Amino acid sequence: RAVEAAGHAIYMTDPDGTITYVNPAFERLTGYDASEVIGRNPRILSSGEMSEEYYEALWSTISSGNVWEEEIRDRRKSGELYYAHQTIAPLTDDAGEILAYVAIQQDITEQRKRQFQLRQYERAVEGAEELIAAIDGDHRYLFANEAYRDFHDLDGESVTDTTLPEAIGS
Repeated sequence: RAVEAAGHAIYMTDPDGTITYVNPAFERLTGYDASEVIGRNPRILSSGEMSEEYYEALWSTISSGNVWEEEIRDRRKSGELYYAHQTIAPLTDDAGEILAYVAIQQDITEQRKRQFQLRQYERAVEGAEELIAAIDGDHRYLFANEAYRDFHDLDGESVTDTTLPEAIGS
Protein backbone atom coordinates (compact mmCIF):
# COMPACT_ATOMS: atom_id res chain seq x y z
CA ARG A 1 0.00 0.00 0.00
CA ALA A 2 2.90 2.37 0.73
CA VAL A 3 4.30 1.97 -2.79
CA GLU A 4 0.84 2.44 -4.30
CA ALA A 5 0.45 5.70 -2.35
CA ALA A 6 3.97 7.00 -3.02
CA GLY A 7 4.29 10.29 -4.85
CA HIS A 8 7.30 9.12 -6.82
CA ALA A 9 7.04 6.85 -9.83
CA ILE A 10 8.06 3.33 -8.87
CA TYR A 11 8.45 0.35 -11.13
CA MET A 12 9.94 -3.10 -10.77
CA THR A 13 11.58 -5.38 -13.30
CA ASP A 14 12.63 -8.99 -13.30
CA PRO A 15 16.40 -9.75 -13.38
CA ASP A 16 16.37 -9.45 -17.19
CA GLY A 17 14.89 -5.95 -17.10
CA THR A 18 11.27 -6.74 -18.02
CA ILE A 19 8.77 -4.51 -16.18
CA THR A 20 6.66 -6.52 -13.73
CA TYR A 21 4.98 -3.72 -11.74
CA VAL A 22 4.31 0.03 -11.89
CA ASN A 23 2.61 2.20 -9.27
CA PRO A 24 -0.05 4.86 -9.97
CA ALA A 25 2.55 7.67 -9.79
CA PHE A 26 4.43 5.96 -12.64
CA GLU A 27 1.25 6.00 -14.70
CA ARG A 28 0.70 9.70 -13.96
CA LEU A 29 4.32 10.65 -14.72
CA THR A 30 4.74 8.66 -17.90
CA GLY A 31 1.20 8.60 -19.26
CA TYR A 32 1.39 4.82 -19.67
CA ASP A 33 -1.16 2.52 -18.06
CA ALA A 34 0.29 -0.46 -16.24
CA SER A 35 -1.14 -2.80 -18.88
CA GLU A 36 0.85 -0.99 -21.59
CA VAL A 37 4.25 -1.42 -19.92
CA ILE A 38 4.12 -4.62 -17.90
CA GLY A 39 6.03 -7.23 -19.89
CA ARG A 40 8.06 -4.57 -21.69
CA ASN A 41 11.54 -3.16 -21.16
CA PRO A 42 11.98 0.29 -19.54
CA ARG A 43 13.49 1.37 -22.89
CA ILE A 44 9.89 2.25 -23.74
CA LEU A 45 10.64 5.48 -21.83
CA SER A 46 13.90 6.20 -23.65
CA SER A 47 14.22 9.74 -24.94
CA GLY A 48 17.08 8.79 -27.23
CA GLU A 49 19.19 11.44 -25.50
CA MET A 50 21.04 9.20 -23.06
CA SER A 51 24.19 7.60 -24.47
CA GLU A 52 24.71 3.88 -24.86
CA GLU A 53 27.57 4.25 -22.37
CA TYR A 54 25.10 5.63 -19.83
CA TYR A 55 22.95 2.50 -20.08
CA GLU A 56 25.98 0.20 -20.06
CA ALA A 57 27.24 1.82 -16.85
CA LEU A 58 23.76 1.63 -15.33
CA TRP A 59 23.34 -2.05 -16.15
CA SER A 60 26.88 -2.89 -15.01
CA THR A 61 26.26 -1.15 -11.70
CA ILE A 62 22.92 -2.72 -10.85
CA SER A 63 23.73 -6.20 -12.17
CA SER A 64 26.77 -6.25 -9.88
CA GLY A 65 24.45 -5.65 -6.92
CA ASN A 66 24.98 -1.92 -6.47
CA VAL A 67 22.53 0.98 -6.45
CA TRP A 68 22.41 3.37 -9.43
CA GLU A 69 21.43 6.98 -8.84
CA GLU A 70 21.46 9.59 -11.61
CA GLU A 71 19.40 12.09 -13.52
CA ILE A 72 17.79 10.80 -16.68
CA ARG A 73 15.83 12.34 -19.50
CA ASP A 74 12.94 10.11 -20.51
CA ARG A 75 9.92 10.37 -22.78
CA ARG A 76 6.27 10.20 -21.79
CA LYS A 77 3.75 8.26 -23.86
CA SER A 78 2.68 11.60 -25.37
CA GLY A 79 6.21 12.12 -26.67
CA GLU A 80 6.93 14.93 -24.20
CA LEU A 81 10.38 14.75 -22.62
CA TYR A 82 10.86 14.90 -18.86
CA TYR A 83 13.76 14.90 -16.44
CA ALA A 84 13.81 12.52 -13.50
CA HIS A 85 16.12 11.81 -10.62
CA GLN A 86 16.26 8.03 -10.75
CA THR A 87 17.43 5.43 -8.27
CA ILE A 88 17.56 1.77 -9.27
CA ALA A 89 18.36 -0.89 -6.69
CA PRO A 90 18.67 -4.66 -7.00
CA LEU A 91 16.49 -6.82 -4.77
CA THR A 92 18.39 -9.93 -3.67
CA ASP A 93 17.67 -13.14 -1.85
CA ASP A 94 19.64 -14.37 1.18
CA ALA A 95 22.31 -15.85 -1.10
CA GLY A 96 22.81 -12.52 -2.88
CA GLU A 97 21.10 -13.58 -6.11
CA ILE A 98 19.27 -10.75 -7.82
CA LEU A 99 15.53 -11.43 -7.86
CA ALA A 100 14.36 -8.10 -9.29
CA TYR A 101 15.16 -4.42 -9.62
CA VAL A 102 13.19 -1.53 -8.20
CA ALA A 103 13.39 1.89 -9.79
CA ILE A 104 12.17 5.15 -8.30
CA GLN A 105 11.80 8.28 -10.39
CA GLN A 106 11.21 11.76 -9.06
CA ASP A 107 10.03 14.20 -11.73
CA ILE A 108 12.48 17.14 -11.72
CA THR A 109 11.36 18.70 -15.00
CA GLU A 110 10.09 21.93 -13.42
CA GLN A 111 13.22 22.19 -11.27
CA ARG A 112 15.40 21.84 -14.38
CA LYS A 113 13.33 24.51 -16.17
CA ARG A 114 13.81 26.90 -13.23
CA GLN A 115 17.55 26.20 -13.19
CA PHE A 116 17.74 26.93 -16.93
CA GLN A 117 15.83 30.20 -16.49
CA LEU A 118 18.05 31.18 -13.58
CA ARG A 119 21.16 30.59 -15.71
CA GLN A 120 19.65 32.77 -18.44
CA TYR A 121 18.95 35.55 -15.94
CA GLU A 122 22.46 35.23 -14.51
CA ARG A 123 23.98 35.54 -17.99
CA ALA A 124 21.80 38.56 -18.77
CA VAL A 125 22.70 40.32 -15.53
CA GLU A 126 26.38 39.45 -15.76
CA GLY A 127 26.57 40.61 -19.38
CA ALA A 128 24.68 43.87 -18.85
CA GLU A 129 26.54 47.12 -19.35
CA GLU A 130 24.58 48.72 -16.50
CA LEU A 131 25.95 48.53 -12.96
CA ILE A 132 23.88 45.88 -11.15
CA ALA A 133 24.36 44.70 -7.57
CA ALA A 134 22.31 43.40 -4.68
CA ILE A 135 23.10 44.09 -1.05
CA ASP A 136 21.62 42.54 2.09
CA GLY A 137 20.45 44.32 5.25
CA ASP A 138 23.99 44.31 6.66
CA HIS A 139 25.26 46.09 3.53
CA ARG A 140 27.06 42.97 2.33
CA TYR A 141 27.03 42.19 -1.37
CA LEU A 142 24.90 39.28 -2.47
CA PHE A 143 26.21 39.70 -6.03
CA ALA A 144 27.53 42.34 -8.39
CA ASN A 145 27.78 42.05 -12.14
CA GLU A 146 31.02 42.49 -14.06
CA ALA A 147 30.32 46.11 -14.99
CA TYR A 148 29.69 46.98 -11.33
CA ARG A 149 32.77 45.08 -10.14
CA ASP A 150 34.96 46.77 -12.76
CA PHE A 151 33.59 50.23 -11.95
CA HIS A 152 34.23 49.79 -8.21
CA ASP A 153 37.43 47.76 -8.72
CA LEU A 154 36.01 44.74 -6.87
CA ASP A 155 37.40 41.23 -7.12
CA GLY A 156 34.61 39.05 -8.52
CA GLU A 157 35.51 36.01 -6.42
CA SER A 158 35.28 37.81 -3.08
CA VAL A 159 32.51 40.35 -3.72
CA THR A 160 30.31 38.66 -1.09
CA ASP A 161 33.04 39.29 1.48
CA THR A 162 32.80 43.03 0.83
CA THR A 163 30.39 45.58 2.27
CA LEU A 164 29.01 48.54 0.35
CA PRO A 165 30.84 51.09 2.55
CA GLU A 166 34.13 49.24 1.90
CA ALA A 167 33.50 49.22 -1.84
CA ILE A 168 32.63 52.88 -2.21
CA GLY A 169 35.17 54.05 0.35
CA SER A 170 32.90 55.55 2.95
